[in-house]
Amino acid sequence: MRTAKALMVRKPINFEEVLKITKKYIEEAESVIVEKTVELTEATYQKLIDNPLTETFDFLKNQGGMKDGKMLTIGIKCKDRPTLLINAEGYGYARYMGIALNELTSVLHNI
Repeated sequence: MRTAKALMVRKPINFEEVLKITKKYIEEAESVIVEKTVELTEATYQKLIDNPLTETFDFLKNQGGMKDGKMLTIGIKCKDRPTLLINAEGYGYARYMGIALNELTSVLHNI
């Protein structure tokens, strides 16, 4: 378990929306708790960033919530891709999605 600072976007349409909103409201980023990390295949990761609300992902079910006023997230990793932070609030979709601020600069540079 670790903490990260991120702006968690509620019900994002896709990852591009997360980046756009994070860039605009970066000063509102808050500390979140990263409970665990999941490694995904390229295909599953792409599906997640393209359709975070419309696909059902079993690894997100029963994950997330709040603890001591901080959002509980899981880290989503994929080789050569930015680590996503997701709070599913128990659902099988990415109800909240963010990116740790320490990874944001490299992501924006590569766009």
